[in-house]
Amino acid sequence: VQMNLIATVENKPYENGTLRDAWVDISGVPMQDLVDHLIGHKVGDLFECDYVANPRDQSVAGKTVHAVIKILNLQKIIIPPVDDELAKDAEFDSLEAFETRFHQDFDQYLKNMQKAVVADHVIGHIVRNSVIPPIPQGWVDASTQAMAAQHVHNFGGNKKEAMKAVGAQNEKDFVPRFTGQAYRELMQELAVRKYGEMFNVQPGSEEMYESMLDNVKWLSEEVKKDDGASA
Repeated sequence: VQMNLIATVENKPYENGTLRDAWVDISGVPMQDLVDHLIGHKVGDLFECDYVANPRDQSVAGKTVHAVIKILNLQKIIIPPVDDELAKDAEFDSLEAFETRFHQDFDQYLKNMQKAVVADHVIGHIVRNSVIPPIPQGWVDASTQAMAAQHVHNFGGNKKEAMKAVGAQNEKDFVPRFTGQAYRELMQELAVRKYGEMFNVQPGSEEMYESMLDNVKWLSEEVKKDDGASA
């Protein structure tokens, strides 16, 4: 349901419970009495109701919310049966082919996640325990400018909304918001190169990630041995 819901608690505005032009899946609403009030209404209905506040919001837990609600739109979610017809709609020959592809994609997703976690762990360890040479300010400035420009692009070129998203008060304050991220990414890049030199692997290659995974497994086994000896 899409609706406006103006909420008050004890005759005071309750902003956390107020909705404006919001779509809500009522199957996920924790306040069952609010759901009961919504059921049966049609588009255009304007009504008032009371319900017990969301128990997840400790500021109003157990209190009664008074709401003025306007129903703007209604949609019903229909979940189709998982069968060959569904698979063909997704351009697969059969449900079996669809499931095979799903498992392949999911296995690749897990592998990529494993690589990312291992890389973050190893690179983070190098950054924390290495003496990183000073990063030229020109590199930092160029990287910061590029990140700011990409951020604006992600907002469709709307610089005002892009600035708002990072909490920048004005244009002068906007670009520096990305300085910390620029430093982190440049340090990580230097750490990747350092790892490549240490283990004679090409930075960013599959061989590098396999090497990192082997080192993490080896370190885990050594820690287990030390723990066992201590016990």
